[in-house]
Amino acid sequence: MPRHATIALVVLLCLPTVGRGEITWSGDVDPSDPTTWTSSTTAYLGDGDDGTLSLDGDSDLLTWNVYMGYQSGSSGQATVDGVGTSWSGSGRFQIGRYGDGSLSITDSGSVSFGRVELGVYAGSTGQVTVSGAGSTLTNTILEVGIQGESVLSVNSGGQVQSMNGYLLEHGQANIEGPGSAWINNALYVDGILSVTNAGYISCLSGYISGGPEEAGVVELKGAGTLWSNRGWLTVGDRGAGTLTIADDASLIANASSGRLDIGTYGGSGSLFVTSGGTLSSGSMRLASHANSSGQATIDGATSSMTISGSLSVGVAGDATLSILNDATVNVAGLTSVASSSDVQGEIRFANGTLITHGLLASSEELTGQGAIYTNGLVSDFNLQFDSSHGMKKSFLLQTLPGQDITIDLEVDGSAILGVGNRGMATMSIADGVQVASNSGSLGYHQKATGIATVDGVGSTWTTGNLTVGTFGSGDLSITNGGEIVSGTTRIGYRAGATGTVRVDGAESTWIDRSDLFVGLDGHGELAVGNGAKISSDSTYIGNSTGSVGRVSIVGAASTWLNEGFLYVGNSGTGTLIISDGGSLESNSISGIGYESGSTGEVVVEGAGSTWDNLSTLYVGGFGNGTLTIADGGYVRNFSGNIGYSTDAANSVSIAGHDSTWTNLGNLYVGHWGTGFLSISDGALVTVNHETFVAFEEGASGEIHFDGGTLSTGGLIASIEKLTGVGTIETHGLVSDVDLAFDATHGIVQTLTLDHSPGNSITINLDINGSGALGAGHSGTGMLSISDGIQISSTTGYLGYHEGAIGEACVDGVGSTWSISKDLYIGKYGDGDWPC
Repeated sequence: MPRHATIALVVLLCLPTVGRGEITWSGDVDPSDPTTWTSSTTAYLGDGDDGTLSLDGDSDLLTWNVYMGYQSGSSGQATVDGVGTSWSGSGRFQIGRYGDGSLSITDSGSVSFGRVELGVYAGSTGQVTVSGAGSTLTNTILEVGIQGESVLSVNSGGQVQSMNGYLLEHGQANIEGPGSAWINNALYVDGILSVTNAGYISCLSGYISGGPEEAGVVELKGAGTLWSNRGWLTVGDRGAGTLTIADDASLIANASSGRLDIGTYGGSGSLFVTSGGTLSSGSMRLASHANSSGQATIDGATSSMTISGSLSVGVAGDATLSILNDATVNVAGLTSVASSSDVQGEIRFANGTLITHGLLASSEELTGQGAIYTNGLVSDFNLQFDSSHGMKKSFLLQTLPGQDITIDLEVDGSAILGVGNRGMATMSIADGVQVASNSGSLGYHQKATGIATVDGVGSTWTTGNLTVGTFGSGDLSITNGGEIVSGTTRIGYRAGATGTVRVDGAESTWIDRSDLFVGLDGHGELAVGNGAKISSDSTYIGNSTGSVGRVSIVGAASTWLNEGFLYVGNSGTGTLIISDGGSLESNSISGIGYESGSTGEVVVEGAGSTWDNLSTLYVGGFGNGTLTIADGGYVRNFSGNIGYSTDAANSVSIAGHDSTWTNLGNLYVGHWGTGFLSISDGALVTVNHETFVAFEEGASGEIHFDGGTLSTGGLIASIEKLTGVGTIETHGLVSDVDLAFDATHGIVQTLTLDHSPGNSITINLDINGSGALGAGHSGTGMLSISDGIQISSTTGYLGYHEGAIGEACVDGVGSTWSISKDLYIGKYGDGDWPC
């Protein structure tokens, strides 16, 4: 038995809460009198039996929640008809909860709820019809076919407006006729959506996904039919999805900046454009994620596919694009086939045409019969640009069974250019010819080899981003006065790739206007020799873990200007060799073994070989670094830092007469980590300010001499960490020795450190106020100033490290110690002023 009495009433309303008009109800309706419903009412139409409700005649109805067909076997029906007739609520409107529900909105009637749900539980059914111009269903969330079979019908100019629309696996929607529309912020289609005869779909983002058992299907058919998608549209998003555009229907996936993905996140997507259908998209990707698959077909001369951005056929999964029966695909950007080496991509032609700004594909990935027109190409054809070979080229593909494809290439500087897609190919620029491209690629896929030469005065390749060895092997030579101007350059881009660039000979030039990676994830090598010149912004040699990079600047007049950061071993392994008169100027921070786990090595050797660094040089930032200056090599930087972090263990070696390391600021031998400096065989290290050996507590540092000289503004070091035989020239000293400045000992003194066998270091101390002064670095020391002697220093330290004891005594009239900066009486150790 139903728990509500059966009622059949007709009420002519004059109540201000519900407006004017007519509300008719019958059967199982609760509360029993809809004219008393308010915005806090939860209403039932068909709880146990059947219930109906009709609104017309400019009537208004308010509720909070509505349940139609609440129990299994029950049904609820409602109609909202006529101009000014409305039903609204802020809660949930379920049309078929366990039973059956039906809602009709006609002749400019309107329904507005927070959440509308059709076919909520298994066995239920839900139907909504919005018919006629001005008829509207407005909601925040609309779900059609949650578990029960449900249909949404919008026709004759009716409109549905949802923040988010969900057409689920058990749902079907039909949008038919001019003015009929479903407008969403986001639309999810797991069921079947049919848009016909000038129907309209609008959304910011669309997802045609499919459910566990069925594919999501969208069909756009008929002249004037349009889906306008302002953002991202996916077909086969985690599930299976199919989109058909036929019979003069159109889909616009934000023609300027939107994106259409066919097969994403392991899903399978299919796109069909046939019989005069039109597709416009900002960009399109087929199989954009691992384990996904995508296929797109355009069929017929009147069908149109226009991509204003790029087209990718197989990004991370397998994909196929078919161009059939005189159809044409227009791509304003790059068309790439199989973006990764481990996926399969194919463009199939059957008397079709591809017009694209640039093409990245091998001949094996282009099948059938057709034509390609492009302004850029990276394939396996040899390219020659010289006095006999211009910018227009034509290639005929006939190597595969049934293959008959013509590629017409007209290089205009606006598209990609390169060689070595899956096989081996060469590109040469000679005889003063100037070639331009917006990007360059040599050796794209694994096992591919791309070789390019730019040879001769006036021969130039001007390009945007340049990759030498993407997944495969790339080789680039600039010789005999040739020139390259590029953007960001990656030599040995991906793991397993190898890239080599040689710039050789006077007047040979490479200008890199952005970042330079030598071994980004793979192996990279750059060689500059015989008077060649290169310039770059920031450079990373051995950029990431597992990468290896090597750069050599060899020969008099061979130069490299690096305007930004320079990291030799950023997170990988990097080597830099400057020899035989080569030179490098870097204008920002430089690091050798910069990041944790990295290894960096720099060698500057030979008379005239120079590295001029205008900022700080880190030999071991967080990794392991070594710097060798030998046989007359020269390095200059602002501050030098050996062993910056606690994980760093690093060394610098300067050997040979005229070998010089100049530090315009401070030098830290062990900042927080471990640092070792070796000066031998007449080599010279100069430090304009202070030299710190073991700067912070816990750091470890040592300077070893073997016939070398350190000239520094001030020296802060333990005598135990000054070893070997050599000379120190300094204007300040903080160590574990007793210093006396009095009538007998002036401000210019000579000390000999012979504290252990084999050690004989002469310290020529000339106090002039430019260095630090104190006593007790790691052990015990005493500083005394008397007999009217006047001493000045930048900083004073008494008891520098933990366990050290430093004492100072300034005694007698006129005896002074002037300190221009700070005085530390016990920095980490103990300091005392006994007199």
